[in-house]
Amino acid sequence: MPNNYLKILFNWKIIRKVPINLNRKGESVDSIKTVDDLIKAKRLTEEEMVKFKEIIEEFKERERRIEEHTRSAKSNLKELSVSFKALGDSLMNVANSLREVLSELENAHLKMLPEHIFFKE
Repeated sequence: MPNNYLKILFNWKIIRKVPINLNRKGESVDSIKTVDDLIKAKRLTEEEMVKFKEIIEEFKERERRIEEHTRSAKSNLKELSVSFKALGDSLMNVANSLREVLSELENAHLKMLPEHIFFKE
């Protein structure tokens, strides 16, 4: 059923009053970002507004949900970014600690080697 709404709303032959350049370069499309923008661009009459009322309401509800999900996704991405930064900092600390441990192990190994294997003059 929603697909039928899309076909009706976007069927340029039915409600096209103002030519809108919808080319691949994105000309004039940037100004149409919401259902209200599309309604203004198409200059729908009151009769058409009543005719497409259900469709418009459904699209506005979808638009609201998209905005809500977009805000949620942006918030989640910010939190994820903070988490990854903390993880990166922790990994750097682990790497530095491992370098120190390796250095200490090399020193301990050298101290444990018998003296006869070292070159003496």
